[in-house]
Amino acid sequence: MTLRLIFNYNSELIAGINGGYYPLQVRTLLETGHLGFYDMPLYFYLNAFIVKIASLLTNIDIDILIIHTSKIIDSISLPLLVFPLYLTAISFFGNERPKTFEIIFIGFATLSFSPLILTSDLQKNAFAIPLMLFFIHYLLAFIRSMIKRNLLLSIIFIILIGLTHFGVFSISIIILIISLLVIYRKKAILPILGIIIFGILMVFLFDSSRAERLFSLWNIIFEKPIILQGPISPPDLFNYIFSYALLGLGILYLAKRKHNLSSYQRNTLTIFLPIIFILSFPLLDIEYARRFSLLLFIPQIIVLFVLSDFFNRSLIKIIGAMLILITTASILLMTCNIKPSSITKEAFQDLKNIEQYISEPDKTLIIARHGLEWWTAWQLDTKVGQDKSLSNETFLKYEKIICLVQLDGINQMHPGQKSQFHEPFFPIKRKPFYSSNYFRATELKSGELDKTHNARR
Repeated sequence: MTLRLIFNYNSELIAGINGGYYPLQVRTLLETGHLGFYDMPLYFYLNAFIVKIASLLTNIDIDILIIHTSKIIDSISLPLLVFPLYLTAISFFGNERPKTFEIIFIGFATLSFSPLILTSDLQKNAFAIPLMLFFIHYLLAFIRSMIKRNLLLSIIFIILIGLTHFGVFSISIIILIISLLVIYRKKAILPILGIIIFGILMVFLFDSSRAERLFSLWNIIFEKPIILQGPISPPDLFNYIFSYALLGLGILYLAKRKHNLSSYQRNTLTIFLPIIFILSFPLLDIEYARRFSLLLFIPQIIVLFVLSDFFNRSLIKIIGAMLILITTASILLMTCNIKPSSITKEAFQDLKNIEQYISEPDKTLIIARHGLEWWTAWQLDTKVGQDKSLSNETFLKYEKIICLVQLDGINQMHPGQKSQFHEPFFPIKRKPFYSSNYFRATELKSGELDKTHNARR
């Protein structure tokens, strides 16, 4: 929690490409009663509720309250995973491991690459992780005891996950489906169909475009395999090596030492080994692979719970050393390269100067680079978008459309790597209505969009 507070308070703004997205959504919710962008709403409602209570008790500016609330909740939320982790450990996998190994284990669960990367601009992901572990805890409790109360609690938590984050919800649904297949086999087909329909409808309720994209997922999920896209980053490389080591050990125990495992332990491995394989599959599209790898530590933990009961002293030392290596490397790399906000403080302040040129913010759309659009909307109270979403119909919807290009004050997210997000380009010959050391803002006219398309061809 201390490390996460250090990461979050390293910059005045919220760090990361999507750092501005969270306060923007919360402020819009407080002002209008609904989100500014379609998304799973629970995390934003929690932030808005706390900000509202705090605003009644203090005279601090509401914008400052929103940003500090966002940073504090993000710092606290993911470390709460120790509670479901502890319940799962003592309830199902005994409490007789060496204390040193337990300390190493909890260090991996809270301080390895994924937990530390899931900070600042990945707040909803981080908030959903403890919910996911509570879901897994009660699901495993149901598998072991078949008590309906545990099934009900696991369903409640998977609904809370669905209200929080789409990606974590999707993986939780896959865990539930595999669990039903392992327990009920053919009898699980109808319940699984019901779960899939329920999941899609739940996503559709809050973000219809995302639900529709699920039907074309197969066309893009293997589009640019991560293994063919150049060198894999050290965190991902560590993650994959450790995942395949656990897969090998798990398969070995299931194949060669099956008689040493209880039926409950066999079922747990049969459920979570495929999850590790799915999340670490090397032919996944690079974007999906990076997102999935951030969740790998969850099934890794569960598989470790099962297998560590059978490790001899030598194997415990080897696994312990690997966990220490991963955790130490993650702390060093993450603290030496703390994620910055997407723009500098000076550029953020300069954005406010554009406000005097905007007479009707509600009828104005500003096209900006991804990462800049959130802080633009935060400072100017306008609608924002990216150039790829612009069409001729957009000009009928807004009275003024502005192309905002950032000239300076861009923070580099990943040292040594060029940003993958480009500045909007339109072949405009007229003089910008605002120009500074940091920004150039020019109004777009409807006919210029066709010229842009022709220029790009």
